[in-house]
Amino acid sequence: MARAYMPGRVVVRLCDEVVERVKEEIPYARFHRQRRRAQRFGIDAVDLILRHAGTHSIRRLFRQKRSGKGLFGYYVVRFDRNQGVRRIQAELKRLGMILSACPDYYRCLLSGGGGEATMQEVQEAIDWPEHVATDASLPRPVVAVIDTGVQMTPPHPNLRLNTIMWRDMVDFHGDSLPPGWFWDSEDLQEKDDEPIDEVGHGTHVAGIIAGSPLGTFSGIAPQAQIMAIRTLARTVRGFDGLVSAYGSSSTIAAAVDFAVQQGAEVINMSFGFERQAPVEKNAIDRARARGCVVLAAIGNDGSVGPPLYPAKYSGVLAIGAVNRDGSTWSGSQSGSHLFVMAPGKSILSCELGGGFGTRTGTSMACAVVSGVVALMKSVQPNLTPEQVARILRQAAIPGNVHDNVRGWGIVNARQAVQAARS
Repeated sequence: MARAYMPGRVVVRLCDEVVERVKEEIPYARFHRQRRRAQRFGIDAVDLILRHAGTHSIRRLFRQKRSGKGLFGYYVVRFDRNQGVRRIQAELKRLGMILSACPDYYRCLLSGGGGEATMQEVQEAIDWPEHVATDASLPRPVVAVIDTGVQMTPPHPNLRLNTIMWRDMVDFHGDSLPPGWFWDSEDLQEKDDEPIDEVGHGTHVAGIIAGSPLGTFSGIAPQAQIMAIRTLARTVRGFDGLVSAYGSSSTIAAAVDFAVQQGAEVINMSFGFERQAPVEKNAIDRARARGCVVLAAIGNDGSVGPPLYPAKYSGVLAIGAVNRDGSTWSGSQSGSHLFVMAPGKSILSCELGGGFGTRTGTSMACAVVSGVVALMKSVQPNLTPEQVARILRQAAIPGNVHDNVRGWGIVNARQAVQAARS
């Protein structure tokens, strides 16, 4: 089995008492260019292990004062890639002041395909309430798109007015990928406020959710506001040139925490990987406790695909894909955690260069449902994640019986919005 985590990286969580002793010594990861690199915690037993591992840097993953107890004390430790991650993990976990030590698991885009289907066809398939979607007097919910970034230079015409916040969380300089994959990005370091999309996936997803109605194109919730957070960097597979994007579970966790702090009401995550990560789960749990609705693509490997995270985490709405005729798309994964379905076959949306293109996959279906949730939030901003899930479940077609292939059925936007209003 291919390696599932980044070599030379481990995510450590210290107990609260120890964090109070070291937090001022370890810089917060967001300010990569402005702070020094720490190489020790100042705790002899921990530092001895890290010194033998050839530690390069230690960085706080979350702001301690603002993140709260649920995300308190997480650090990303980078060390010599020739040192075994599992061995370092085991040595750290034996220490009483270490609550957890885990590899930094990969996260990657889900492969799909092409084809051609207009957004009008998608909107018809979900019974799109255009009068609500285009009502400029309603509140404009913020949707965080944690992905490959968005087109920025210049901004895509259909996203220029709706993208209100940008953040680049990528920091993978010197990190390795699974065998056969190579970084193909010009921006692997220097965290900043320019999440430039080098792949097109994040731009496409953002367009589905909230693309402005220019010409014949309109996103599902064109009045919503996009918070673009880049966590996945462009990669290429050596033997066939396939383009994808990779990131890490710690980066995703930091992005979720950032989205919560900046007021996101909906979080869209159209990616996945087979391994769960405690730091990522804790960040998502906290986001939901703060009222964020979290959605994730269930995966594109069909009925044989293993469960992927973050879609598998409790409370995350796992979205599958259907074809234009409503039948299940062959690549859509199944499972007891599958929530609802949405169109995901050959969906037309924004692409790099300012134009449009089609993509296929549960990534696109997830974006459709995120747009529907944004519509629900626009008519009833105080909906809790539990209320949103109940309404979507009851409004889905057929919606009365759950199965592992179709979830609760196909999302119905009009009924969901009407129920949210009542």
